Amino acid sequence: MAKSNDTTDDKAPFYNPRHALIAEVVGALFLVISVFASHAWRWHVWEERCAQIPKATVQEILCWLDNKSNPVFKKNAWRKSRRSHSSGGRRAASDRGRQEATAEAALPVMDINHATASEWKRLLGWGEVLSQRTVKFREALGGFVSIEQLKLVYGLDPDAVERNRTHLRVQEGAQTRMCLDTLSFRTLMGHPLFDADQTRRVLRARGRALSSMDVFWERLSADLAERATWEPYLDTCHGE
Repeated sequence: MAKSNDTTDDKAPFYNPRHALIAEVVGALFLVISVFASHAWRWHVWEERCAQIPKATVQEILCWLDNKSNPVFKKNAWRKSRRSHSSGGRRAASDRGRQEATAEAALPVMDINHATASEWKRLLGWGEVLSQRTVKFREALGGFVSIEQLKLVYGLDPDAVERNRTHLRVQEGAQTRMCLDTLSFRTLMGHPLFDADQTRRVLRARGRALSSMDVFWERLSADLAERATWEPYLDTCHGE
C-alpha cells in the first residue's frame, strides 16, 4: 500500500545524518550563546550595582578599623545610648549638669597637635575610641591647622568641639608638608583631604617639572576653598 503524500518518511533525504548533525550543532550554538548572553547581562547588572555603592573615605576606613579592634564598641555604645535615653528625675539631671560643669572647668588648655589619646579622653564628648581615632586622624592628616578640622574626625559630634573650644589650642606650623616633587598617587590617596579625583588633579598639575608653588596653583586651577584646605600640606622639595 502506497504511503500518503502528507506523511513523513524517515528514509527521505531530508533526514539524512548530515542534516541531523547540522541540527545538533545549531542547537549547541544556541545554548552557548544563551549562556554567554545570560552571564553578560548579569555582569552588566553587577557593575551597575557596584557603581552605586558609595566610596569609603579614609575617615570611614579608620572608623571600621577601630571597630574591628574594639569588638565591644557597639555593645558599649548601645548601653550608653540606652542609659542616656532613660528617663530621670530633675534632681539627677541637675546634679549631672553640675558635675559636668565642674569637670569642664578643671580641664587644662592643650595643644591639639601634641595631645595624647589619654589627654583627649579627658575632654567632654571624647571617649576612649574617639580619642584614639582623633590621634590616628591627626597622624594621617599630618597635623591640624585649625580647630575646625576636628569636626572631620569620623563619629565626633561637632557640638563637642564647640563645647571644648576654650580648652583647645593650635600650634602654628606644626603640620607636615608633602613634597610634590616625589609625591606618589598612593601616598596622596592616603591623606584624608584628597580623594582619587583630587589626587589625579594634583599630580597632573605637578607635571614632570615644577619650578614653584605659584606655577602649581596656576596649573591646578583650584578654587579658594580648595587652596585654603590643601596649601598647608603641599610644598616643593626645593622649597624646604
